Amino acid sequence: MMLNKAVSLQDMEGVDADFHRSLQWMLDNPIEGVLDQTFSTEDERFGVTNVEDLKPGGRDIEVTDENKKEYVDLMVKWRIQKRIDEQFQAFINGFHELIQPNLSMFSMKENLNC
Repeated sequence: MMLNKAVSLQDMEGVDADFHRSLQWMLDNPIEGVLDQTFSTEDERFGVTNVEDLKPGGRDIEVTDENKKEYVDLMVKWRIQKRIDEQFQAFINGFHELIQPNLSMFSMKENLNC
Protein backbone atom coordinates (compact mmCIF):
# COMPACT_ATOMS: atom_id res chain seq x y z
CA MET A 1 0.00 0.00 0.00
CA MET A 2 2.81 2.41 0.79
CA LEU A 3 4.33 1.79 -2.63
CA ASN A 4 0.97 2.21 -4.39
CA LYS A 5 1.04 -1.39 -5.61
CA ALA A 6 -2.23 -3.14 -6.44
CA VAL A 7 -3.42 -5.71 -3.91
CA SER A 8 -4.29 -9.27 -4.88
CA LEU A 9 -6.09 -12.27 -3.43
CA GLN A 10 -2.70 -13.64 -2.35
CA ASP A 11 -2.26 -10.56 -0.13
CA MET A 12 -5.48 -11.46 1.68
CA GLU A 13 -3.90 -14.69 2.92
CA GLY A 14 -1.66 -12.71 5.26
CA VAL A 15 -4.52 -10.50 6.45
CA ASP A 16 -7.27 -13.09 7.01
CA ALA A 17 -6.46 -16.68 6.04
CA ASP A 18 -10.03 -17.94 6.52
CA PHE A 19 -11.49 -15.19 4.35
CA HIS A 20 -8.79 -15.87 1.75
CA ARG A 21 -9.84 -19.54 1.63
CA SER A 22 -13.50 -18.53 1.23
CA LEU A 23 -12.71 -16.24 -1.69
CA GLN A 24 -10.45 -18.85 -3.29
CA TRP A 25 -13.22 -21.45 -2.93
CA MET A 26 -15.60 -19.04 -4.65
CA LEU A 27 -13.23 -18.74 -7.61
CA ASP A 28 -12.60 -22.48 -7.84
CA ASN A 29 -16.23 -23.64 -7.67
CA PRO A 30 -19.58 -22.89 -9.31
CA ILE A 31 -21.51 -20.53 -7.01
CA GLU A 32 -24.87 -20.04 -8.72
CA GLY A 33 -27.59 -21.52 -6.56
CA VAL A 34 -25.07 -21.96 -3.72
CA LEU A 35 -24.27 -18.41 -2.61
CA ASP A 36 -26.62 -15.45 -2.34
CA GLN A 37 -24.14 -12.57 -2.56
CA THR A 38 -24.20 -9.07 -3.98
CA PHE A 39 -21.41 -6.59 -4.72
CA SER A 40 -21.70 -5.21 -1.20
CA THR A 41 -20.49 -6.04 2.27
CA GLU A 42 -21.50 -5.21 5.81
CA ASP A 43 -19.06 -3.23 7.92
CA GLU A 44 -19.48 -2.89 11.67
CA ARG A 45 -17.76 0.03 13.39
CA PHE A 46 -18.38 1.16 16.94
CA GLY A 47 -21.51 -0.98 17.17
CA VAL A 48 -23.06 0.42 13.98
CA THR A 49 -23.42 -1.83 10.92
CA ASN A 50 -23.39 -0.23 7.48
CA VAL A 51 -23.79 -1.77 4.04
CA GLU A 52 -20.89 -0.75 1.80
CA ASP A 53 -21.18 -1.11 -1.96
CA LEU A 54 -18.05 -2.50 -3.60
CA LYS A 55 -19.04 -0.64 -6.76
CA PRO A 56 -21.88 1.78 -7.58
CA GLY A 57 -25.22 0.06 -7.02
CA GLY A 58 -23.41 -3.01 -5.70
CA ARG A 59 -26.12 -4.07 -3.27
CA ASP A 60 -28.41 -4.60 -6.28
CA ILE A 61 -25.91 -6.58 -8.39
CA GLU A 62 -25.84 -10.35 -7.83
CA VAL A 63 -22.51 -12.17 -7.86
CA THR A 64 -22.57 -14.88 -10.54
CA ASP A 65 -20.06 -17.31 -11.99
CA GLU A 66 -19.46 -14.77 -14.76
CA ASN A 67 -18.62 -11.83 -12.48
CA LYS A 68 -17.21 -13.53 -9.36
CA LYS A 69 -13.58 -12.67 -10.29
CA GLU A 70 -14.51 -8.98 -10.29
CA TYR A 71 -16.27 -9.43 -6.94
CA VAL A 72 -13.21 -11.10 -5.40
CA ASP A 73 -10.90 -8.37 -6.71
CA LEU A 74 -13.16 -5.61 -5.35
CA MET A 75 -13.64 -7.36 -2.01
CA VAL A 76 -9.89 -7.82 -1.54
CA LYS A 77 -9.29 -4.16 -2.38
CA TRP A 78 -12.02 -3.08 0.06
CA ARG A 79 -10.83 -5.31 2.92
CA ILE A 80 -7.15 -4.41 2.56
CA GLN A 81 -7.29 -0.79 1.36
CA LYS A 82 -10.59 1.02 1.35
CA ARG A 83 -11.80 -0.14 4.76
CA ILE A 84 -8.85 1.58 6.44
CA ASP A 85 -8.23 4.36 3.91
CA GLU A 86 -8.83 7.27 6.30
CA GLN A 87 -6.49 5.87 8.95
CA PHE A 88 -3.91 4.88 6.36
CA GLN A 89 -3.86 8.36 4.81
CA ALA A 90 -3.21 9.87 8.25
CA PHE A 91 -0.35 7.39 8.73
CA ILE A 92 1.13 8.18 5.29
CA ASN A 93 0.95 11.92 5.91
CA GLY A 94 2.86 11.47 9.18
CA PHE A 95 5.31 9.06 7.56
CA HIS A 96 6.06 11.54 4.77
CA GLU A 97 6.77 14.23 7.36
CA LEU A 98 9.62 12.03 8.60
CA ILE A 99 10.68 10.16 5.44
CA GLN A 100 10.74 11.85 2.07
CA PRO A 101 8.15 10.55 -0.45
CA ASN A 102 10.86 10.03 -3.11
CA LEU A 103 11.59 6.62 -1.58
CA SER A 104 9.09 5.31 -4.11
CA MET A 105 11.78 5.68 -6.78
CA PHE A 106 13.34 2.50 -5.35
CA SER A 107 11.94 -0.91 -6.18
CA MET A 108 10.52 -3.18 -3.48
CA LYS A 109 13.67 -5.32 -3.72
CA GLU A 110 15.94 -2.30 -3.23
CA ASN A 111 13.91 -1.14 -0.23
CA LEU A 112 14.19 -4.58 1.39
CA ASN A 113 17.98 -4.53 0.96
CA CYS A 114 18.34 -1.31 2.98
